Amino acid sequence: MRFKLSLAASREKVTQECGKVTFPKSFGHQFQINPTEKVYCLLDVNPSRMYTIEWGLIPHWAKRLNNRGNLTEINIEDIASKPSSRIPFRIKRGIILTDAIYYIHKKGLEYTPYRIERKDGKLMRFACLWDEWRKEEKYLATTALVTKKVQGFITDEFPIEFTAEESVSWMEEQNLAAAEQMLGKRFYPEVYQYFKVTNRILDVTYNEKDLTVPVPEEINLFSFL
Repeated sequence: MRFKLSLAASREKVTQECGKVTFPKSFGHQFQINPTEKVYCLLDVNPSRMYTIEWGLIPHWAKRLNNRGNLTEINIEDIASKPSSRIPFRIKRGIILTDAIYYIHKKGLEYTPYRIERKDGKLMRFACLWDEWRKEEKYLATTALVTKKVQGFITDEFPIEFTAEESVSWMEEQNLAAAEQMLGKRFYPEVYQYFKVTNRILDVTYNEKDLTVPVPEEINLFSFL
């Protein structure tokens, strides 16, 4: 698990940046969102409504739900060719709304979590694909972030962020070549800031505001070597 998400913004902030949207009843402060949990999305079927769907794409053709939470990210290199993303890329695109994303750096058995935010404090609109799984009376809508390789940043891969205008185009674009070209937009690391946060984020049940507070980096004798 490399990434976790957050959406602790108020309804007023979301409305101010996204315009008038219909909120789900469950909308509230989510300081950490993990795979298999609900993320907040704008979807191509109705961009003026905020949906909550499960994070971790399950293709509509899957026979069972035994891989829930495994496919949380789809790299742009695979988006048009992999069976799990090929059809959603054509007809099921959306935007995951978040105010921060957590990157969990792993070195050996040590995990170091970082919170990544926009420096201007605005919400992030991350490109996503979604799909619908049905079997008899069971139904499940799921989604995955669209990511790309990046350079000059804390992580070598990062979700693709769109502006408000680009988000609309991403969801409405019928030309697949044009949609794929949108995903190749340049990454600007200077737009973001990141800082270490408490290891309590490794507890998937922990949902408190201190996850947004920087934790000082440890300094030892080898830090300056």
